[in-house]
Amino acid sequence: HGDKAINSSDDWKLENLDSDTSSISSLSPVCKANNSTLFNLDFYTDNRAHETNWNIHDSSNNGALVASLENKRTIGEYFTNEEYYSHSECSPSGSCYTFTISDVGGDGMCCYHGAGWYTVTIDEVE
Repeated sequence: HGDKAINSSDDWKLENLDSDTSSISSLSPVCKANNSTLFNLDFYTDNRAHETNWNIHDSSNNGALVASLENKRTIGEYFTNEEYYSHSECSPSGSCYTFTISDVGGDGMCCYHGAGWYTVTIDEVE
């Protein structure tokens, strides 16, 4: 389980992309042009992908939910075991967001049931 504060501002314009690195590169200039911050989450699921959850809350807006894996499951997106995924979005510069990732099975993403991992980058900096 990990928490990471994400500093970002202005009106929230959510640009959700399930993308590869080329999409991240193309989204970066869009974020900069709109005075926004590029948030990117890359993760690789372990053998129990259904146990992985993540969410982003807007700490500047009473902790309002901005994006989550549960929302993706609600619209029919499910993750498979031992698979790479990416989630990217532009967020206004200046606000504060909290990113949380957890393994509901309590055994972590690595290494008991595979070699899962995650990386968070802000404006392409880890």
